[in-house]
Amino acid sequence: MAGPDLNVTQGGFAEVEANTVSVTQGGIGAASAEDITVSVGGIGRAQADDIAVRMGAIGLARAERVSLELSGVGLAIGGNVSLTQSGARTVLAQDVRISQGGAQTVVAGHVTMERQSGALLVLARKVEGEVRPVLDWRGALVLGAVLAVGIGLLARRKRG
Repeated sequence: MAGPDLNVTQGGFAEVEANTVSVTQGGIGAASAEDITVSVGGIGRAQADDIAVRMGAIGLARAERVSLELSGVGLAIGGNVSLTQSGARTVLAQDVRISQGGAQTVVAGHVTMERQSGALLVLARKVEGEVRPVLDWRGALVLGAVLAVGIGLLARRKRG
């Protein structure tokens, strides 16, 4: 389905392309648009200039600006990604802001972690705020070294 604007309410489409896509209590397999808004719905794969999700989910979000509130995303790729009380598996962006949310992996140029936020792994040129990663680059290096020594010892023990 293609058109200048598309509103999906309590229904769904396999794939859409439009100038503006708005999803309310519905779902779309794949969407491509300038602006995508999701409210209590979901999209499997979304590509746009601006993606805004409130109480919804997106599997793959690719946009210049991605903002999530009370939502979840599998992979967010963009210039600016903002997570407010939301979760993400992986975020790849220039600028990332997480407020009362969390992510498994964040790779960015600049990361701002606000109160009650966390990430398992953060790789960034600059990190600000209350950062409590479970594993940063130094921890990953140490973990890798420990695992390498452990695997080496186990291999040596099996040979001997």
